[in-house]
Amino acid sequence: MANGFNQIVITNSDTPDHTDLFRYVSSEGILTAIRIAADLGEDAVFSDYHIISGVAYCYFARSFLSTGGYTDSDPTSPITNTLDGLWISEVTSDSQTSNAAQSLNLFITGARKQVSYQSTSRKFKGRPSPMTIFGQQTGLAFSYDVIVPRANLSQLDTLQSLFDANDTLCVRDPLGNRLFGRLNQIPFLDQINGDFFPLTFQQEDQTEAV
Repeated sequence: MANGFNQIVITNSDTPDHTDLFRYVSSEGILTAIRIAADLGEDAVFSDYHIISGVAYCYFARSFLSTGGYTDSDPTSPITNTLDGLWISEVTSDSQTSNAAQSLNLFITGARKQVSYQSTSRKFKGRPSPMTIFGQQTGLAFSYDVIVPRANLSQLDTLQSLFDANDTLCVRDPLGNRLFGRLNQIPFLDQINGDFFPLTFQQEDQTEAV
């Protein structure tokens, strides 16, 4: 599939007070499931934009009754989505239809991943060289070379809107990489070298479960 999301259709056999949607990686089992949508209405349709390319996922719905208690649906069969480009989505956790407030699919010609580690160097008496101590925190950045034709004003406007939202973005590529973070900057139209320009995303702390 090349639509960038998994669409889940929930069919309720009764009239629930509300329904939550859960997802897990098929190979990791249902005990690892996280809730990706809450308080959905009856017979909801939900689009999951946070999936990783090439990974098989299963979903199940948990419906709550106004009289108390809940029932879980059977898990779906594994769903694998192979992405066709760079997908950028603005994260939202309060939508009744998807976990993306807006999204954009771009053609990429190159990708780079950069990992940094927290560290500090100290000099100790009696040691000829500094000693490096590494911390627990790591940093992650994705850089992509993308193509956006100047004539495609719709893609340029959406890219600008994603940047102006100043919100967490979910970034995914066909290589199976995913990052929740921020878009560092975008070039102005008159700075774009032809139809090619770079985009860099910096990871930030983000909890996907809702």
